[in-house]
Amino acid sequence: MKAQIKSLSYGALAALGAPHRVHRFLNKGQISVLMYHGVVDQTPVLPDWCLVDSISFQNQMKYLRQYFNVVSLAEAEKMLSNGSVEGPTAVVTFDDGYQNNYDCAFPILCQEEIPATIFLTTGLIGSDSTVWTGRLHNVFAKTRHPSVEWRGKTYPLSSVANRKASLDFIKCALKREPHSTLEAEIKKLEFALCESGQLVIDASSPYRMLNMESVHRLADHPLIEFGAHTLSHPILSNLPYAEQQYEIFQSIEAVESFTKEGCLAFAYPNGESGDYNSETLSILEKTDIKVSLTTIEGSCSASSHSLEWKRFGVGSDMNMAAF
Repeated sequence: MKAQIKSLSYGALAALGAPHRVHRFLNKGQISVLMYHGVVDQTPVLPDWCLVDSISFQNQMKYLRQYFNVVSLAEAEKMLSNGSVEGPTAVVTFDDGYQNNYDCAFPILCQEEIPATIFLTTGLIGSDSTVWTGRLHNVFAKTRHPSVEWRGKTYPLSSVANRKASLDFIKCALKREPHSTLEAEIKKLEFALCESGQLVIDASSPYRMLNMESVHRLADHPLIEFGAHTLSHPILSNLPYAEQQYEIFQSIEAVESFTKEGCLAFAYPNGESGDYNSETLSILEKTDIKVSLTTIEGSCSASSHSLEWKRFGVGSDMNMAAF
């Protein structure tokens, strides 16, 4: 009932043209940073919040272009630093570095003249693998097994609904594991759920990572900036200091190698308040990174910590009224 009331409220406000007017007065001097992951032309077999359909994405970009000053992340950092934010202002970002950022999202960004920053999981670019969450979604979507045994419990997979529920439970549990344990558990699940042992993330998969040709084409385009997102997408707070430093430094160096420019932005994998720590911040302070992004919801202002900018996540469950 609460969800229905909220949906109706969103719809009424949107119909009245209220959202951008409210933003103009309540969020004065602030910037809204939007977080996407993937944009797809076809709805995946197994629903994934991270995959927004291309029609919705295009409508969202049209709305931003009409009602917001949409700027690059680098420009947003300068605007907050010198106090030059005027009117509703937004930034578009993508986490992980999926190939569909180029194939599906980029043409829409160009059509609407929307700048964007793509945060690359650099160790996976141009590979047949993907971030660990994508590997899980991939194998759960493709398996033909009616159930899976994991840590002494049976998880049903006979319908899309219980397959999604089982996936979400296991994914949530793995997020709190050390990265080495997480990787080992995913390999076990891949071997248990597919005959070949490990499914390759092929070119048709929504979780396919950017290839180098696409990275270079994006890097050459004035609308696109790249940021670092670690080498392998671990939750940084689960790593000791030396491993955190390696993941961050190597990712920054890779981005600079790809673009032939300095890397000035970083996004925390998963990005909630417990997913990075004081050690993470101290490592980033040793770099040239000017702004680091979390997944904590909220706008950014002149008082925001430069290494803990907030964002608004946009997923597959967000209709246009809510947007």
